[in-house]
Amino acid sequence: MLTGTALLNYVLGMAEPRQVLSNVRQVVDVLGGTKAVAEKADVTMSAVSNWIGEGWIPPAWYAAMSAELQALGFDVDPQVFRQQQLRTENRAAADA
Repeated sequence: MLTGTALLNYVLGMAEPRQVLSNVRQVVDVLGGTKAVAEKADVTMSAVSNWIGEGWIPPAWYAAMSAELQALGFDVDPQVFRQQQLRTENRAAADA
């Protein structure tokens, strides 16, 4: 049952502001933890732990993980997947 601000937003047709996940640990936690993410990504738990330690997830996972996070009501900072950095590097390489 909706109450308070959630009810008011529903009645007014306004969406709740989405929380933006800004680091790998937040992404992994929201997606169910290290084991769940490893199973979803078909990688080892050690690989996921390495992502957490390095502070970024390989860019190849951006589309699938960001779609799942959006379905759960979250947005994710592209920096978690090094998206902005890669675009900048690609532009620099193309200009060279």
